[in-house]
Amino acid sequence: MEYENLYDVISYIMIFSAVASLLIGLRDSANISKFVLTLVFFSFLLDLIFAVCYDFFGVYIPYHGVVYRIIELLLLVEFYKRIFKFRKIFILAIIELLILAIFCYSGFNNNYLRVSNSILFSVLSALFFIKYLREMEKENPLEDSLFWINSGFLIYFSGFLFISLFFELLSKIDRASAVISYMFHNLLGVVKNICLAYGFWVAQRKSREVGC
Repeated sequence: MEYENLYDVISYIMIFSAVASLLIGLRDSANISKFVLTLVFFSFLLDLIFAVCYDFFGVYIPYHGVVYRIIELLLLVEFYKRIFKFRKIFILAIIELLILAIFCYSGFNNNYLRVSNSILFSVLSALFFIKYLREMEKENPLEDSLFWINSGFLIYFSGFLFISLFFELLSKIDRASAVISYMFHNLLGVVKNICLAYGFWVAQRKSREVGC
């Protein structure tokens, strides 16, 4: 079917955009961005393994999404701990443990983890921009790598929250609705990876300027 072919194309575009982001970030990345870079690596690796196993061998890997969401939760909580400094560390650690506890209690339902992660990181990325506007340490926000990284996260997680909330309902309607909803998820993933790649490139350029 056409929508399934389009889904496959967008899936591979998302994987290649993750590769581009990873290659740029590996060259030189600010210390705080190492958690994000590690997340991009796992995103690329797990998506590639899933795509190859399913498309070429017909093998479906059931828990790859669960593994990724747990890695996402752990790495991005560490990332935002460093953005918001010491006073927010304890609160974020408590939220992190609560999300994992709810996930385990739900019988490892991946949709609970998708929704909770999306809510948490939509809020944190939005709080970053509130903090950014209050402090305005940089004259041009477009020259700040964290601006681009958090832009990518805000777009991705806010959009993915909407998809996650309706995913189970759509999957019960028909297969096409479920596939199309995940196709939009992959489009959000492409946008996120482009923002991350540009953020890594900005950090790399700034590092070179400081070194000159």
